[in-house]
Amino acid sequence: MKKTSRKLICLAFVASIFSSAAIAEYTTSMLSLDDARSLIAKGHTSADTLKVNVCMAVVDPSGSLITFDRMDRAPYGCVDAAIAKAKSAALFRVKTSVNMQRVNGDEPAIANTPHMVPLGGGVPVTNNDVVVGAVGVSGATNAMEVKIAEAMVAGYGVVPTK
Repeated sequence: MKKTSRKLICLAFVASIFSSAAIAEYTTSMLSLDDARSLIAKGHTSADTLKVNVCMAVVDPSGSLITFDRMDRAPYGCVDAAIAKAKSAALFRVKTSVNMQRVNGDEPAIANTPHMVPLGGGVPVTNNDVVVGAVGVSGATNAMEVKIAEAMVAGYGVVPTK
């Protein structure tokens, strides 16, 4: 009876080690509302530094809106554009400025792909190289929108311990 109990305890211990490692390897974080609000706050700081008023959106990996902010005096047209840029960055898992380069290069037809936004200002949010959402910025020049969006995501995520 004692040998059986020890074997079961050892087996349970070994199983827990392997299952924990497997779970840790495949678990990714999700953007919480607090995370999204923090990203927006970083966008405000960057936009204030550049002295521009913009719209900022944060979406989950499917492109669904988590939170949105339109700064005072930001153009009305930037509302949908910011959301579209964030959605594009999430769905295609690439900065929308990359889409812009492709459209302006040898692939103009990709601009017709649904949800493809060929303008800068959309940036995926990653954690351990996994896309957990995206941000979108609109309402300023392309260069400023890119700078704000990149400032929003800078430093987000967990640095791998490997």
